Amino acid sequence: MDLHGQQNGAEEIVVDLPEKEGTTLTDYKPAEKPIPQKELAARWVAQAIVVVFGISLTLILVGGFFLIRGMPHENTKLLVTDSIIPFLEKVGTFSTSVFAPLLAFILGYYFGEREAK
Repeated sequence: MDLHGQQNGAEEIVVDLPEKEGTTLTDYKPAEKPIPQKELAARWVAQAIVVVFGISLTLILVGGFFLIRGMPHENTKLLVTDSIIPFLEKVGTFSTSVFAPLLAFILGYYFGEREAK
């Protein structure tokens, strides 16, 4: 402790409450700290990747089903086993192979930054 009763490296915290009757410490709300630019950019990139993933997956699925729907078919069971199921498997493979590394990068960056703090 130093001469002022503080521990070394600790700073004194002063809370100025309004002098109204009935005001308690639970009424105090600390001032919000501004978000650093690096975190704003990382959030923007993450949101953009998620939006691009959602839009591309939706367009692929809708476009594929329109193509399948336009094909002549006599037997619905044959249509499902020969067209729809392989199409959904390929869309799943595509989406995981393209967007899984991006998602892993974002999550690794986010949790890596959080652990560093």
